[in-house]
Amino acid sequence: DAMRLPVDFERGDVRALPFPDNAFSRCRIDRVLQHIPEPQRAICELVRVLEPHGLLLAYDNDWGTFSVTSPDQKTTRSLEIFWCDSFTNSWIGRDLCDLFISSGLSDVKTYPAVSIIRDFETADRVYNLRETVRRATAEGVISPAQGRNWIQELVDRTEKGRFMAALTAYTVVGRKPDK
Repeated sequence: DAMRLPVDFERGDVRALPFPDNAFSRCRIDRVLQHIPEPQRAICELVRVLEPHGLLLAYDNDWGTFSVTSPDQKTTRSLEIFWCDSFTNSWIGRDLCDLFISSGLSDVKTYPAVSIIRDFETADRVYNLRETVRRATAEGVISPAQGRNWIQELVDRTEKGRFMAALTAYTVVGRKPDK
């Protein structure tokens, strides 16, 4: 029998954690801050519950770097912006370092990583490309014909080995100083 450690799961708001000050030696938040209002408040709460010398790790996307390879630059750019703007904090990845420093963390280190997807169907599962086209068409950002042509062009690019979608995400680590 492997040693089992007790784990408790609690549901709550990261901007108002139900834990005392200095309760944890490590905290991690992963792809949450892009979705919530007041990400600075969330980071401050995580710092509050860290013990001195504790580490905070955050991982999140920078949707402003999202790109799809296509010769139809106008439609592509419209859809990239539409997708990016669908997130509460679309640039949170690039903002993490500043949020950590302004929350009082020290020894802040930033590690960028680029995700590259080379086929349309995988990119559609990850980035909801068809759904984004549907919503953008419904909102009048692009025409139905532009949407159909764009999707077909991306499928064709996959068949020719010429499809690419890319996104940069950031891992940021910081330490809570002694008070």
